[in-house]
Amino acid sequence: MYNAGMFNHFFTKLTPHICLHNIPHSIQLHVIIAVLLYGLMLVICCLALLIQHQKNALKSGAVKNWLRYLPPLESNARLLTILLWFVWISLTLTIISGVIFIQDIWQQKLSHKIFFTLLSWFVISFMLIRHQITGWRGRKLFYALAFALFLVLLGYFGTKIALLLI
Repeated sequence: MYNAGMFNHFFTKLTPHICLHNIPHSIQLHVIIAVLLYGLMLVICCLALLIQHQKNALKSGAVKNWLRYLPPLESNARLLTILLWFVWISLTLTIISGVIFIQDIWQQKLSHKIFFTLLSWFVISFMLIRHQITGWRGRKLFYALAFALFLVLLGYFGTKIALLLI
């Protein structure tokens, strides 16, 4: 509860025009899970980019001094897979909590958000299946992950832009 209170405090300081005190706790929980999801997806994209850079440096034989301090490539790849499962679970929880707690989804004009979030969920599910079956990793995984992050962000910012334009 302490972390949720701190989040609420900082959110109201950063966005004083939005008051979280009037929003039900269930929707606050949905928003917190979604914000954590955005952050986790961004961290995973950075980790995938670092793994790709580390892999290229090892292949070329030009290992820089700072790369020597990183964990082995296999450990980073395992961490990426674990974090990718956390992203999938968080995205699933966000979808479920959005469906359960938000009333009148169509009246609030949230169809853009639903479409892009579900599309991102399918991309991440596809990535996890491909990784489990064929050992998909590297550049393909990074591009698919970046595309999934783009879809989630497009769902959020695209909805904001669509609501401003309509």
